[in-house]
Amino acid sequence: MKNKTNIIKTIMSGIGFAAVSVFIVGCAGIPPHEEITRSSYVIKEAHDDGAEELAPLELRNANKSLEKAKAALNKEEYQEARDYAAQAELEAELAKAKTEALKRQKSAKEIKESIHILKDELKRYRPRFE
Repeated sequence: MKNKTNIIKTIMSGIGFAAVSVFIVGCAGIPPHEEITRSSYVIKEAHDDGAEELAPLELRNANKSLEKAKAALNKEEYQEARDYAAQAELEAELAKAKTEALKRQKSAKEIKESIHILKDELKRYRPRFE
């Protein structure tokens, strides 16, 4: 009985592995137009958010990866194109995150400076009200 269970488990594992393999191979033959378009969109968002000024290295890396993805697509190397497109999207997300962080840092610094100025003004005018 134990032997039959092990044999069935082995067969089911083999069938599952084969199904996953067929799915992966099938996807590799599909051009990754959607992935490249998504990466382009995220790069545009990063650019529009100000990454060109605040995160230029990350944005440049994203653009380079996108160009590599497009080149691989033209060579019909779809898995490589898919990988580069994913890399480009991640690099663009990093550029967006860095840009947002730097903007928030700048805002926090400006608020701290405003608080400091207000405290100084309060000290200067406090004696008049006492």
